[in-house]
Amino acid sequence: MGPVHNVNASVQLSSNVHVRSFGGNQMHDGNPAFHKRTIRILTWTYKSSRRPYWFHGRPTGLAHCNTPIPCVFSNNHSLYNVSDVIIFHTRLALKNTALPPYRLPHQHWITYLRETPVKLPKIKQPHNTWFNWTIAYTMHADIFRPYGMCLPTRGKVKVDPSSLTDTIQRVFGNATNSIPWENIKIEYQYTPINHANGKPRKVLWAVNNCRTVSRRETYVKELKRHIEIDIIGKCGDDLCEKNAPCINELFGNHKFYLAFENAFCVDYITEKVWLRLQEGIVPIVLGGGDYKSDLPVHSYIDVRDFSSPKALASYLHKLDNDDNSYNEYFAWKQNYTCHSGPELPGKTLL
Repeated sequence: MGPVHNVNASVQLSSNVHVRSFGGNQMHDGNPAFHKRTIRILTWTYKSSRRPYWFHGRPTGLAHCNTPIPCVFSNNHSLYNVSDVIIFHTRLALKNTALPPYRLPHQHWITYLRETPVKLPKIKQPHNTWFNWTIAYTMHADIFRPYGMCLPTRGKVKVDPSSLTDTIQRVFGNATNSIPWENIKIEYQYTPINHANGKPRKVLWAVNNCRTVSRRETYVKELKRHIEIDIIGKCGDDLCEKNAPCINELFGNHKFYLAFENAFCVDYITEKVWLRLQEGIVPIVLGGGDYKSDLPVHSYIDVRDFSSPKALASYLHKLDNDDNSYNEYFAWKQNYTCHSGPELPGKTLL
């Protein structure tokens, strides 16, 4: 497990979207009034009525953030001219027809990226030069928001404090970039169990994107020739409807899960890995993330460690017939806990 870093650097999200990084007081705009009034943050989607609370998840008109610099949230597009920070949902809003036609001098635009740049729409000038910050899964983003993280179960651990409100404090307040990392204390007692019990099925894959840049579907097609794979979702068998109670049963009776990403991008490790670690299924990973640094040792199976799908299938058959070897993939739980979702320990989005 490597340390969690915060990197304040410029990021090129795609070939035509450039983002200017922040640092020190360079964006104070020379206006001391910014330090004395409430900062207004507008969350922007394709339509103000569509998924209005995708960012802060609070069903109120205004949500307050916890920072020495007072700030409020709104999803009302009519407040654009009086807003200081505008957060654009990358997939829903980064379209020329959806972006505001101008950016006021005092405003700071943020792209909120959860998917890979492969899925970014093409942004034309002048919009492609108007973005200041990024919130993304990559460690090179201004505000680093991974899909998950694993932390030691005992003692104190330093967690990167990078959050939106920290950034607001830096830019609109008098704080420097040297905000100290937060020490959080985690106590967790793991009780060893036989994780093979109640899992008669071998491999599960839930998938709705049937044709991907990573061509994961090609690998799965060959792997399925050598081991049984239950595939659910739009690309698989009609074993269970979405959100039906049988979904939990399906995940509970399989030993392995294909956590294959749709693109090979740096730092891109999605919920399909973190949730399986939490649920007690061994994830089989294929992607561009640094799994050795970000995941506990022997908590996952990496496709790249095998010469062919047939070799991987042979290894999975071996684990399926050997409970002791299978349970070794859960020994990490004595020392780590894994977390996923927008609110991570010591690393809240706001």
